[in-house]
Amino acid sequence: EFESGDYKVVHAGDNSGRKGVAFLIHKSLQKDIIGYETVSSRMLILHMKAWPKNKTFIDVYAPDSAHPDEEIETFFAQLETRIQEHLPQVIIMGDLN
Repeated sequence: EFESGDYKVVHAGDNSGRKGVAFLIHKSLQKDIIGYETVSSRMLILHMKAWPKNKTFIDVYAPDSAHPDEEIETFFAQLETRIQEHLPQVIIMGDLN
């Protein structure tokens, strides 16, 4: 994670510019961050205070059809598990290919 101007950047992935996901959080919302979890270079979870209930955001970059079926199945199994853990207050975003 790092700061850039009025924003905090929370990133999962490497520095190659491939397969990473990130949240860009304005400074006015930083006090509401409960925490975040790096699941993989393709999945990052952010927990935020919200009213009336806290929210969980899952940012994803799914492998496309050029990747092995096993990798795709593993990714979506991880995503399903994380969704179930955080229902009903979960928002999924990103690239599901």
